Amino acid sequence: MAQCKMGIYKIVNTINNKIYIGSTKRMSARKAEHRYRYKNHKGNSAIRSAVLKYGEDNFRFEVVEELIFGSFATIEYIDELLSSREQFYVDILHPEYNIKLKDVTRNTGVCSEAQREHLKRICRLPKDKTIYRKSIYELDKFGNIIREFRCAQDAERELNLSSGNVSRVLSKKRPHTKHHYFKLKTINHECPV
Repeated sequence: MAQCKMGIYKIVNTINNKIYIGSTKRMSARKAEHRYRYKNHKGNSAIRSAVLKYGEDNFRFEVVEELIFGSFATIEYIDELLSSREQFYVDILHPEYNIKLKDVTRNTGVCSEAQREHLKRICRLPKDKTIYRKSIYELDKFGNIIREFRCAQDAERELNLSSGNVSRVLSKKRPHTKHHYFKLKTINHECPV
């Protein structure tokens, strides 16, 4: 258990800054579960309704606090600590998308068997990271090259963008991110406009 990322996370609506606070024993699986629920219209939560209203691209998943446990920690101890830390953050941040604000306890059986199988499958799938290893251009809104980055991660780091924003622009899921435009560098070193 000590190898999984456990802790408290928040989902932020980047349009109105409203948030949802949650806790999990497996951060990447929990993020995938939220996405599964949005795309398949599962559950009846305020956060799911907000994602449907504003669009998934306008929400950001952030780790608030990561907890590390040794092999001595029991499942009950971990669940109790996660619940108390989640309650702490709910009390100080007053999340607008949480339905329950008092006596927060971890809900451990939320997933159906079909959801669990789907999450296991997508967590095992290799992520296509080739886009992160290719040089890219940042463009102005007219398509002129401003500068070149070694990879999308370098652009995100230097421009202080959230992870995945550049790849969404490169894959044409978005026209730009925070008024930054990007194109892959082509083999002949010309920028396709």
